[in-house]
Amino acid sequence: MALAAGAALVFLVPALVDRGPVRDLQLGSPLVLRGDDAAAPAHGVSFRLSRPGFPVLVHVDAGGEVRLLYPVPAEPTRQLAAGAAVMLPTPEQGDAWRSGLTPGCGTYLLAVATERPPAAERPPAAERLAAFAALSMDDDRRVAVRRAADLLRDTVGAVERLDDEGCH
Repeated sequence: MALAAGAALVFLVPALVDRGPVRDLQLGSPLVLRGDDAAAPAHGVSFRLSRPGFPVLVHVDAGGEVRLLYPVPAEPTRQLAAGAAVMLPTPEQGDAWRSGLTPGCGTYLLAVATERPPAAERPPAAERLAAFAALSMDDDRRVAVRRAADLLRDTVGAVERLDDEGCH
């Protein structure tokens, strides 16, 4: 009996632990993951949410420049459904955000708010979120990633990090 209870506990504990709202975070789109390499340039990352939320995606290029990729400034934020495949930046945004990137390793930082991210009706928080668009780092990429992750954590919450392939 004790052995059965112990075995049940082994299977239940992982299910009870909250692993955060982001699942299956990967570089590229789901099409890329299925082998369609032509789809790769249009998307930064793909993921699923375990619960509804408002994602915030930041990219730090090899030169330490930080870019807020989502939500797009001046566009209304929208809540994304749990379980749906998400590609950010959105296909509508295209790959214009890639212009001017310093070649080399880049890092994506993703956080998901359970409530609507800072909006115009809350100016101090909105200014903090808008700070991503204005950040320009003179430091190396690692320092820039750390500083951007700290700002994102303070503004939104827990941060998921994803480096370009072959980068750390």
